[in-house]
Amino acid sequence: MKKRHIPIAAVIFLGACSIHSTGVVPNGEDRYKVTHLNGSASVSTDSLTADAINEANAYCTQNQSELKVTNSKETHLGSLGQWAESEVEFTCE
Repeated sequence: MKKRHIPIAAVIFLGACSIHSTGVVPNGEDRYKVTHLNGSASVSTDSLTADAINEANAYCTQNQSELKVTNSKETHLGSLGQWAESEVEFTCE
């Protein structure tokens, strides 16, 4: 019975270390936001921001527009339950 708990614990641990994205979401008229989150200390908020900007750029490029970042905010990894986060607000022009 104990052997079954090890794979479940591994899945939970690995899930906590993965990067999550909200995807591009509307944030007002012709404005958008994308947030990247990570529960691992091995991933910097700089890399989360870069990933969020890349996702925003891909969205604008898909719509034959150019990315203009209007705001970004980073939250560093905190106590248990608080993930590192980078939020990028943008428009496509």
